[in-house]
Amino acid sequence: MSTYQSDDMPAHKAIITERQIRRLCQAIADQFRPEKIILFGSYAYGSPRSDSDVDLLIVVPHKIRNTEMAMTIWRAIQPNFPVDLIVRSPDELVWRYQEYDPLIRTAVDQGTVLYEQSGPGVDSQS
Repeated sequence: MSTYQSDDMPAHKAIITERQIRRLCQAIADQFRPEKIILFGSYAYGSPRSDSDVDLLIVVPHKIRNTEMAMTIWRAIQPNFPVDLIVRSPDELVWRYQEYDPLIRTAVDQGTVLYEQSGPGVDSQS
C-alpha cells in the first residue's frame, strides 16, 4: 500500500476535530490542487477512538511513485496529528476501483468527499 505516515509523531490522545481535518484538506488543496480528497475510516464513519488516525485518499495527477507523492504532500503540510495519506492518480483510481481493490472501494463507496476540484472547495464549517 502506498501510504506515508511518520513514526516520529507522538502518540495521539485526543479526538481530532472536523475543523482540523478540513483545514488540513484545505492546505492540501491549496498546495497540490488534487482532483479529490476523500476522508474514510473511523473519522468518516463517526467512530474514531483516541488512537485513531485520519485516513485520506488524495486523487492527484502525478508522475512519481505514489509513496513519493504522499511524502511530498506530508512534508509540505506537516500535520500535527496522525494522518494516513493514500495517493492515487485519477487513472489509477479508476483502474483499482474497477479491479475491486478493497481499500479503494471502501474509500470511494463509504468515504466522505471533503474536496472536489470541480466543486465548491473545502467547506470550512465547524
